[in-house]
Amino acid sequence: MRIIDLSLPIRPHWRWKTKIKRTKEHEKNDYGQYSWIEIAAHGFTHVDSPLHNLPNGSPLSEIPLSKYYGETAVVDLTFKKANEEITPEDLEQKGKKIREGDIVLLKTNWQLKQSWESREFWDYNPFLGMNGVKWLIEKKSKAIAFDFPFTTHPEHEEFFRAGIVLIEYLTNVDKIEQDRILLYALPLNIEYRFEGAPARVIAIVD
Repeated sequence: MRIIDLSLPIRPHWRWKTKIKRTKEHEKNDYGQYSWIEIAAHGFTHVDSPLHNLPNGSPLSEIPLSKYYGETAVVDLTFKKANEEITPEDLEQKGKKIREGDIVLLKTNWQLKQSWESREFWDYNPFLGMNGVKWLIEKKSKAIAFDFPFTTHPEHEEFFRAGIVLIEYLTNVDKIEQDRILLYALPLNIEYRFEGAPARVIAIVD
């Protein structure tokens, strides 16, 4: 068994105003070191709940953790190019291992083609349109995971109305060679009505 970390490292980034500070430091002869971080709920690797786009949708605190881990079908879409749509035909061809109740991981290896710290990563990526969304909904998946930006709100809403949650901004997906894995995307346990939260996402492979 191997564990592959699929999470982006958290550090200051042009896209998200992340603040990191220390209130106590060994170098200042303080007793212990204490660090603080301010981060966007939807920054870096994170999960979404329906409240993100639906006014009456469930907040993260009401979503069972079982939605965010489990058997996962890896759909190899590495042939997709910049600004190219992922179509139902692509998914039909490459998604034959998808089972009802799966998490579906859409693998484009986009992070190998553009640095996630560049604007090109966010502006020219392959994308999932509404037809692809509807195809995935028909498969009755419980969650969809992405290694490329998925930023369009109508498509978000369509997934949420179908009871499907989202796992976004994965990296290191190129290290996954199997078409079925176990995936864990456990969000921070925030009690307030948050619609998303940072998550440490890992793949467990044979």
